[in-house]
Amino acid sequence: MFHQWKSAAVLVMLNSDAASYVNGVALAVDGGFMGGVMTGQVDLSVMMAGAAKAQGDK
Repeated sequence: MFHQWKSAAVLVMLNSDAASYVNGVALAVDGGFMGGVMTGQVDLSVMMAGAAKAQGDK
């Protein structure tokens, strides 16, 4: 589930002095989507099949 405060926390950190310690990293601010993919809680094959079906319905 997406929580606005989690995204806001990253933006606040990047606009602070602490950002000087971050270099060459991609910060994933995706509401936990990639974590779900990595742990198997999100099945990309099901999502892609649904997207293909939606494209065929047009």
